Amino acid sequence: MNRCIFRNMFRSVFVLLVIALFCQSAVGQDGCPTISVLGPSEIVPVGEIAKYIAVVGGTEDEKHRLEYSWTVSSGAIVRGQGTTSIEVRQPNQSLTVTVEVIGLPKGCSYSASEVCCGHPPPQPVKLAEYVGKPPSGLMSDVVKLLAAYPSDQLYILSGHFRGKASATSDLRERELLAYLSSAGINPDRITLASVFADTELIQIWRVPPGAENPRCFTCEELEKEANQCPTIMVTGPAGIVGSDGVITFTATVSGNASPDMGYVWSIRDGRIIRGQGTPELRAQYRSAGVPVTATLTVTGLSIGCTNTASDTYPNIVDPGPEQLGRIRNSTYTINTKLLDTIARSLRQNPNSQLYVWVYYGSSEDKFAEIKTHLVRQLSATKIDKSRFTIVGSSLKNNEAVFWHIRPGVENPSP
Repeated sequence: MNRCIFRNMFRSVFVLLVIALFCQSAVGQDGCPTISVLGPSEIVPVGEIAKYIAVVGGTEDEKHRLEYSWTVSSGAIVRGQGTTSIEVRQPNQSLTVTVEVIGLPKGCSYSASEVCCGHPPPQPVKLAEYVGKPPSGLMSDVVKLLAAYPSDQLYILSGHFRGKASATSDLRERELLAYLSSAGINPDRITLASVFADTELIQIWRVPPGAENPRCFTCEELEKEANQCPTIMVTGPAGIVGSDGVITFTATVSGNASPDMGYVWSIRDGRIIRGQGTPELRAQYRSAGVPVTATLTVTGLSIGCTNTASDTYPNIVDPGPEQLGRIRNSTYTINTKLLDTIARSLRQNPNSQLYVWVYYGSSEDKFAEIKTHLVRQLSATKIDKSRFTIVGSSLKNNEAVFWHIRPGVENPSP
């Protein structure tokens, strides 16, 4: 066979094979055109525009008569509805783009889809965590970061010890907000949230748009545990104890107290007299003027609960009654200077009492009248009369002595 004829035959067969393969890829075995959707080949950031194209097999004349209807599972079609391609604003979740092709032969598949994995939402960025004063230069760095990310929010978690704000935490928060305001940060960009903590910590976070606010999961666990635990308090005497040196400490357990709990006391600089194993302890100090500390350990509580509490009694040395002054006149008239002294002493010591010895001589039948007269004058001090104790004696006449009695101090004798 002639080489030229063979070469031409080979070329013809090759062309027919290419055409057949093209037709097979553009048209299915049932004679229907294939449909597919092509999405972007690269990751599209959330909020940016992504292009999707419908690819339909068949001749250009056939495709010219087709119509295209697009739908998306999330996001939004920006432009291109009704055409062979659309542009979609990328959401922050999974996206399915579907095209329905109208005008295909009856019985042909008329839709195709492309699924695009959603991108995880942005996360808050922790900038700092500290206890007490912020490290040097930290807040100026925070201000610079906020200027570099003008759309971000600042989220501050302020730890309150056992869920209660203190004067220290209040001051720290005010100073922090005042600094940010003076640095030109709009208050609308700042959120300050208090959290339950075991220390007065501060966490500072930068929150990009679309990110959820941060949470202190450790704080939430602490609060959950605390809500299941009782509150323990030990209280000592408010004033001066008696001359026997006996000090009474009282325990109060409130909240989720267990019926199986027990009381174990220990004393520093004193000795236990009685009450071990009970909510009320009586102890005696070893040396006058040396503070006595009682510590209670409560047994039988859940694991993780605070089970100790203590209180220190300052063990004030009994100074005895304090004489404020006396009057010597037959009308038992209290002068203005003495009234002022009485009023000042009782106001400065709200738990103290006024003790008055009235010497009436042989006029015992007039004692009630003298007492009423004195109370009437003492009312000028604006002190509750329940804090006045007036007793009488016949040892002298036309005299009254006024004493300031602190809690625990024994009353004077005439």
